[in-house]
Amino acid sequence: MASAAGLRSSRAVSESFSPAHPGSSRVGVGGGPGEDGGLFGNGDSTVAGAAGPRGRPMQQSIKPRPATTRQCVVGAVTITSFAILVARLAFSFIVLDDTVVDELGHLQYESLGSRLTLHEKGTNDSSSIALATTHGSWNPKFLQSGARPTRRSRTKPRIFARKAPRSLSGSSNCIKDGGIEDALGIVSQAYLSPQLFYEDFREMACKFKIFVYPQTRKDQYQNIFLPYEEMPTGNYASEHYFKMALMNSSFVTTDPSKADLFFMPFSIARMRTHPKIGVSGIKPFVREYVEGISRKYPYWNRTSGADHFYVNCHSIGRGATDEAPYIRYNAIQVVCSSSYYLQNYFPHKDATVPQIWPRSGFPKKAASIKQRKTLAFFAGAANSPLRAEVAKHWNNDSEIRVYTQRIDTPYSEALLSSKFCLHVKGFEVNTARLGDAMHYGCVPIIIAPYHDLPYNDVLDWKQFAVVVSNLDIPNLKKILKKIKPLEYAQMQSNVMQVRKHFEWHVPAQPFDAFYMVMYELWLRRHLVRFSLDDWANKL
Repeated sequence: MASAAGLRSSRAVSESFSPAHPGSSRVGVGGGPGEDGGLFGNGDSTVAGAAGPRGRPMQQSIKPRPATTRQCVVGAVTITSFAILVARLAFSFIVLDDTVVDELGHLQYESLGSRLTLHEKGTNDSSSIALATTHGSWNPKFLQSGARPTRRSRTKPRIFARKAPRSLSGSSNCIKDGGIEDALGIVSQAYLSPQLFYEDFREMACKFKIFVYPQTRKDQYQNIFLPYEEMPTGNYASEHYFKMALMNSSFVTTDPSKADLFFMPFSIARMRTHPKIGVSGIKPFVREYVEGISRKYPYWNRTSGADHFYVNCHSIGRGATDEAPYIRYNAIQVVCSSSYYLQNYFPHKDATVPQIWPRSGFPKKAASIKQRKTLAFFAGAANSPLRAEVAKHWNNDSEIRVYTQRIDTPYSEALLSSKFCLHVKGFEVNTARLGDAMHYGCVPIIIAPYHDLPYNDVLDWKQFAVVVSNLDIPNLKKILKKIKPLEYAQMQSNVMQVRKHFEWHVPAQPFDAFYMVMYELWLRRHLVRFSLDDWANKL
């Protein structure tokens, strides 16, 4: 870019010293009218076609004369311009370690998630040639946004490297730009930054690649690693839905050099019921598995596992890495229980997946507010101090209905007839109540301190949920009654807009729970690496 700017400024200086008479046909730089200085003004030469006194062509011999100061300056500028031109042409053939440059003067690189794009003036080349960091070294990846560069000349510009594909539309994950209103809904208050999320999400859908460590069905532990063949059910279905969706998506690559992250597909939920593992065998199994892939493959050792991830949606999994603390400190954990009380959860590193019961279709009555006669609803065992506190204050209330035993109406009908639905921390924050409330259009009341809500990088939970401190449980009714009807209607409308993020589909659909978890992983693909040697030195 600097060379191009220098060339333009040199040309401007050169033109300011060029003859301006209409009758002059002299080529090069030299003196003004009446000064015939040759090419550099101090040589004995013959100028053909030079203008005579009346503008008629003439041919004459020019005697040597001392060079003037201005002529020397002009000559130096010309040499500099020529040198810059040669240097720029040479530079266009160079592919640096961390940049790619073509003849159009287009330069783009990506470093740790931050993108800088430079374009030469007059160029409208929007093709994206990005470079992603991989384990401390630059690994070129050539991508293209789909827009074609403007034609500056008849000759086709050459890229002196592997060419980018013409379009990313061939990838099944890519999302067509139908507008943010169609993608996220007319109501966008529920998002922290809807436009930024939308654009980054579309980029993720096209570019993100995952390498899954392979397993075969001949392996005696194959059901620990492979997805369910049947549709998963129960409280821990999210783990298996994620694995099913991932293995049937275009996010998976068989080329590790193209992978942004590496997936360790073991299932902690299945380990606990496996006859050869069981609850007591989970910790050694996880340790031996990581030791095995680190011996067989080079990828774990390059980063001490910082670009690896696994899914943990069972409470038993909170101690799964006790015998391998480097997994806990480095690998990304996709968890259903994102409690700060758990020693193996790190908010800056780990991602949260909502625990969701599989359901078919949205109920038609979910959007209705008139049918919601109950102020608030909760059903669940009083197996924690918080739930016991809720039951103590509201167990016999007519407006806030709390059931610690079996309820006398269908669970779905109770959710559809309630304005607010309580999500109260139990033994673990891994129940499906939050997803249930979203599914049935009920505004969640969250009483679960010190834990991360799902997608908190994207969603503004204050716009569609009520977060209540455990100290405010006695004042719960007053807090809810202060919410005006129009404010509640807006919150309930926001729930209807964001609930698509809390649904699993087979196959996966854009912006559903699977895609949102992938986006959470996308945001964590460039984490600071924790050195295994540094960890060992601290022991």
